[in-house]
Amino acid sequence: MGKDVKATPVFELSSFTVTNDVFNNLQDENGCACIELYGHIKFIDDNSDEYILFDCDPSDPAIVYLSDNNSVLLRESIFNPPYWSYWMHRFSLIIYLKDKRRDIVVVDSTKDFDFAFMDVYDVNEGCWRIETPMCGLVSVHYRIFPYAVYAHVDVEVVDCNGSRRSYKKEDCDKPLKSEDLCQAVVTGKILSTCKTQDKRCISRVIFDESCYDSANLTSTDLFWICWLAVPAYSRKLRIEVDLEVDGEKIGSGHVLDFDVTDICVPTRKEIKEQNWCIIVRVDWKHAYSFITKEYFVRIDPKLFVEGASAAESEGHSTFSKISSRESHLEVFPDIYDPSSVSPIDMSTKGMVRDPIPLFFPYNHSLVEIFSVSITPPREKCWKLCGEVECTDTFETYNIFCKEGEEYVEVSYSKNTLPLQEPCSCYVGGNLCLDILLTNSQGFEISNGYVSWYEFQVANWYDQRICSIVRGKYGFAAVHYTIFSMAAQAGVTIVLNSNDGCSRMIRGNIFGRYSGYRYHTYYEKKYFQSKLYENCAEVNNAEKLPLSKSVVAVPVNHSLILEAHIQVGKLGKNFQDEYFKGQVTFKPVLTEPPEVQSSHQIIYGEDFSLSVLVNWG
Repeated sequence: MGKDVKATPVFELSSFTVTNDVFNNLQDENGCACIELYGHIKFIDDNSDEYILFDCDPSDPAIVYLSDNNSVLLRESIFNPPYWSYWMHRFSLIIYLKDKRRDIVVVDSTKDFDFAFMDVYDVNEGCWRIETPMCGLVSVHYRIFPYAVYAHVDVEVVDCNGSRRSYKKEDCDKPLKSEDLCQAVVTGKILSTCKTQDKRCISRVIFDESCYDSANLTSTDLFWICWLAVPAYSRKLRIEVDLEVDGEKIGSGHVLDFDVTDICVPTRKEIKEQNWCIIVRVDWKHAYSFITKEYFVRIDPKLFVEGASAAESEGHSTFSKISSRESHLEVFPDIYDPSSVSPIDMSTKGMVRDPIPLFFPYNHSLVEIFSVSITPPREKCWKLCGEVECTDTFETYNIFCKEGEEYVEVSYSKNTLPLQEPCSCYVGGNLCLDILLTNSQGFEISNGYVSWYEFQVANWYDQRICSIVRGKYGFAAVHYTIFSMAAQAGVTIVLNSNDGCSRMIRGNIFGRYSGYRYHTYYEKKYFQSKLYENCAEVNNAEKLPLSKSVVAVPVNHSLILEAHIQVGKLGKNFQDEYFKGQVTFKPVLTEPPEVQSSHQIIYGEDFSLSVLVNWG
């Protein structure tokens, strides 16, 4: 049973490759073409912020050796973080690289990336090919990780006899003495490897002798720093060392394994031979480490009304009848299409769970669990059983339980568990989520826990968090937010039909917030509260059987309830009554705390839905 690893989607620039033919006239006696590379590689996001991955001045170019006809010009181990994550759903990659020796532009190009509709289960690899007038074909390779953490890796080669100083960070600005600069002949490679969910191996080069003048490496050259994106569900980051330094083999046949975690405490391991030693340090970072708080402050507080401020939109509602589903469902169909909801289950009729008031002060921390997802490989389907148990400051709740022959079926696209959440919000900064899930063959899919204590939460308040809980054959992804100051919204929806007859209500009702981004598929699918996903018969003046009746709402934002439903009488065509739209509610706060109500009505042709929100 293992602890969770907090992760986020990540875009990693892998490598640049270039054909060597253009540089043949620069080859040395060993057949290697040496170029002096300078320029920049950077991201510009949709807020016009720049992130520099590579920046080299003409006065100090990067020396690159091209050893074969399709050589690596730059690789991921030299790039700076941060890379793209889900808040940068749209960005431009700008590349300008020039060879100083020949005074030619190697590549000068820009590519726009848009991942708004991306739903990646496992590591995806892509390639952008650029035809250049001077250097032929340049290939830009990249990877997209659905759930990743960053590994800050530094590798150092040290003389065990003490005749030369090891290079340390505090030595950066100190002049090196002549005795410290003794040269070493170094050959071989240092690689990092990790596994994807489908057991593919991602191999990345930290050092390769073909990229250097191996006969002229000083002590400062024998220290390599790199940032690597690692799948959070990969249990190990492996460092494989196969070097020869001054004729002595180091690490041949040896590997160093580092547990993948999100704990920011460096781990140090070494391989020691008679004269030389390899020291490897790995420190783990979450993507939030690289993003300033100002980025999130700049999020536009507009609600769904284009061009309107939050104040202007409070209490506003819009609902419309759609004659053609295609006008809306061309985007995110598996999230919003009412027809994607499971077939009618008459046993759901009458299963109404009323909210239970908290009567807490409004400066209290509340937790909102948006979803727990289990994603099998594409083209596969898993039948899951097991338990998900949540413990907050006061109580323990069993929010998912399937035993014996009871199973829930998940697939690549329909991968979220149906949670039976409590009728009041999870309270406080202390939280524990225990998960044990297996498939119908008895294979362990997820076995571990998510835990928070109040002293840990400060830097994570009000952020979207994804925790990966690993198993031997899969993983669970828990998407949630711990709000620093929140109010409980108890939601009740009542059907009123003009003719007094019952209606079939099929579709989805989601809860989300003003002031938070919902630009991407990832954000829409995993960071909205699903209040209703059903196809049920509801009598006149009865409540809809909501699967979730309470939502934690930050006090400085509004709750937006968004519905995509089909309403009709038994035997009627649902498509005749397809409605979509939103209603918004601003928290109503009182001192001392007491339950306050907000009420809005959604009107159809021959029915209405009364939406009541009780605050407190």
